[in-house]
Amino acid sequence: MKKLALSVLISFLPITAEAADSAWVQATTSGFEARIVTTAAACPMLHTDKGETAMAVRAAASENFPLICAATIPAGASRASIAGTVLPLPVAAPQRILVLGDTGCRIKGSALQACNDPAKWPFPQLAAAAAALKPDLVVHVGDYLYRESPCPAGANGCAGSPWGDNWITWQADFYTPAAPLLAAAPIVLARGNHQTARPLGV
Repeated sequence: MKKLALSVLISFLPITAEAADSAWVQATTSGFEARIVTTAAACPMLHTDKGETAMAVRAAASENFPLICAATIPAGASRASIAGTVLPLPVAAPQRILVLGDTGCRIKGSALQACNDPAKWPFPQLAAAAAALKPDLVVHVGDYLYRESPCPAGANGCAGSPWGDNWITWQADFYTPAAPLLAAAPIVLARGNHQTARPLGV
C-alpha cells in the first residue's frame, strides 16, 4: 500500500501538476497555527473538538498564488481538520524531531537536475520514509524552491516541470512531495538563502 501511495505521489510530479489545496500545522512565534492554501474563493472553517474557528486571510489570492488562510489551534485540542483534511496536532514535549533542508529540485540555467527521476531527486521518497518514522515535529531549515528557470527543450530529466515563484512550482518542489510529512506532524518553516520572498506559510 505504501509503495502504491508513493508511486501515485511521484507520478503526480511535476508534469501533471495542477493547483490544489494544501493544509498543514505550522509553528509560529505565538504558537501553532493551521494553514491552508486554497483555490476556494473564501477561507474555510477550522474544525476541532474545541469548536469551530473561522480561518482568517493570511494572503489574498493573486495572479500566481491562491488564497492563503490561517487560524490558531485552540489550546487543548485533540482533533482538528480543514475541509476534510485531518491535521496533525502538536505534542507538549516532542521527542522525535526531524530536521531537513535544501529539498528543492535545481533547474537554473545549465544546472539541470532530473526532477522526474526519483534516483536523481529523491525528496518525495525521503519525505514518505521520514513520515513513516512518525515524528512529533518537523523542522525545515529552508531552501524549498530551486526551479528557477524553464527546463530547456531536449532535457528529458526535467521535461514538463513548472518553474518560477508561483503556486504550481511551490507544489512541485515542496508541498506535494512533502505532503506525507505535513500530514504526519506540525512543521517549523525557516527561510533559506534561496528564497527571494518568504515561503508560503512563513
